[in-house]
Parts: sequence; C-alpha cells; structure tokens
Amino acid sequence: ATYITQSLATSSVSVIPKLMQDSTGQVGNAFIYRNQLYTMGAGYAGLALTGGPSAYGVNGDSTSNSGGSNAYSPTLVPVQNPPSGWSSIAGNYSSVCALSNVGTVYCWGHNSQGQLGDNTTTNNFIARKVTINGNTRPITAIYTSSNYGLNTSVNSFWAIDDLGQVWAWGDNAFGQLGNGNTIDQPLPVRSGSASLSGVFVTKLSIS
Repeated sequence: ATYITQSLATSSVSVIPKLMQDSTGQVGNAFIYRNQLYTMGAGYAGLALTGGPSAYGVNGDSTSNSGGSNAYSPTLVPVQNPPSGWSSIAGNYSSVCALSNVGTVYCWGHNSQGQLGDNTTTNNFIARKVTINGNTRPITAIYTSSNYGLNTSVNSFWAIDDLGQVWAWGDNAFGQLGNGNTIDQPLPVRSGSASLSGVFVTKLSIS
C-alpha cells in the first residue's frame, strides 16, 4: 500500500487509506491528507451505481450521491465545525469515524444501527462530532470491524480515552459493545464498566 504522509498541528504521521467496502467489486476508501478528510470509490454496496445513496458522500454534496456517479479521484468530505487536524480514521462496511488531533471523534455515512453515535438512525453525509456523554477526556484511539465476511461488528465503533476507558456505539446484536445487553446503541456507552473497572486499556483487537 502507498503511505500518505500528513503533518498535523501536534505530530507528523503516515496513514494508509482505509478500505471501506469490497463486495461485488465495488471499492471505497477514506483517508486523511494534509489535515483534510477524503473519500474515493463507489461507496456502499454498489448503490452509487444504481442511483442510490453513497455511504461516504463521495460527491461531497453533504446529502447523498443521488446522481449515482462514482468518485474516481479523492473527494473532500464536508465537516461540520472542523478541528485543526486529524490523527486517524476508521471505516467499516458503510460508515466512517475520524479522530481529531485534539481527541474528538467525527463520524459520517450510513446510520441504520446508530453507528454514527448521534442518537439517531438517520444517514448523514457530513462528518459531525460525536458527543460521548459522561466523558470529557480526549479520545486516543478509535476502532471498527473490517471483517466483511461476517455480520458481526460491521456497524459498530469503539474508542479509548486517555484514562484507558472504552466507549462503544452502534450495532450490538452480539453484545459486542460490552455494555451487558444486545440493544443497538445510537449514543456512546461505556464498555465493561464493571468488569474493566480499574483496568487501563491501551489497545483493542476487533474481529
């Protein structure tokens, strides 16, 4: 893969473009370049080819890819109240979240299971900040599933804050959010609040 080098306000990092979706030959990517978010490709499940909405707003029109065209070159993602820079990005089958250089999370894409963390199930093609209730600490890492062969976790996101606490939102059909139930969560919830009490989590392994 080709590395893209970006210089942020606080650091310089290299980011590999993240594959969003590759079933039926349709490919989409999201990546960071020079403190901006970009998408490229056909979007979600080939819907862009049939006039349906694109998961990533590849036309950059802030609503949907209603024209059905693909983005054959990197296209800027619109961001509501953007931060000064970005540090990482995590994308799954239909949605994307990006971590800013000040520890805030922004998400966009499809939202059928609350995976954008905005307390709705409405698709949103502008990257918007996720509010993590009960937490004012900066987020240090974000995760999602990239296993397209399984239905598990493909519409879920996890975040670790600087105190080692884990937060999660979205699809919870298999209890993968770790909050003690199997109900989808459209707002971030604390994972393992009892079992992980006193544990400083530094990394997650998502499959």
